[in-house]
Amino acid sequence: MKFKIISILAMSLLSTFSFAKKYNFTPAKVTLSVNEQKKRHPLTYVGQAVFKNGVHIPVYSISVPMGTDEKERQYHSPTVNCNSSKCYFAMDLPKDMASHMKIYNIAKTGQWILAPASWSRMEGYIGADGNTIMTITSSDQKANLNLYDVPACVGCAMEAASPFFPEAAREYQRAFDIKLNTLSTPLHIVRANKKTVYYQYQLKDQYQTNGVSKYRPDEDNPYEEMSVTLPENQIAYARLMLNFFALTHK
Repeated sequence: MKFKIISILAMSLLSTFSFAKKYNFTPAKVTLSVNEQKKRHPLTYVGQAVFKNGVHIPVYSISVPMGTDEKERQYHSPTVNCNSSKCYFAMDLPKDMASHMKIYNIAKTGQWILAPASWSRMEGYIGADGNTIMTITSSDQKANLNLYDVPACVGCAMEAASPFFPEAAREYQRAFDIKLNTLSTPLHIVRANKKTVYYQYQLKDQYQTNGVSKYRPDEDNPYEEMSVTLPENQIAYARLMLNFFALTHK
């Protein structure tokens, strides 16, 4: 996960113990070797996606181990087939950008990811509770995207949402008696609506990161997030990937 959490034990005014947690943004990285990646995340071509303006791009299914599959390296067959059923997305994909993009679907999930076709490194996990993490990067790992999906764990959702939604931080503290401290990295936030935040931050010696965070504590899939880190001259691609995320994660 892109957040590195540091736990600090502190004494409260009432002489009882409570915890404070500090979030630090860290660059998304793939730790697998290329050979390990091929074994862990085999790709299967499943057809072409169609966009609103008629553009077609390839779609690949990614197998990601789930829960106890971690040791077994169980392969998950594709659960979508864009040849037999139309994979249609109701947004425009500029033709001059289409040839540089592809779509991934994580098998056995509803996760769709639009990513640069040249990005070749990836690593993902699906926990026993269904929490899904997927990182895809350029070959040098300087550019990346990171997806985090929480389908059921309300506590996980509150913790992940806390840097972006003050109400999540307050609820997390009430529920777990843990205060989440202010981020050390300046975070710029635009609140699109009650459930959606767009954010931006800049780590030292890294490209700028832009992201979307969706927090819905009273609904299925209480938390979903995606961030994209790209050079400034490729911000149009970041915007495109985040718009696709917003479209496929209502």
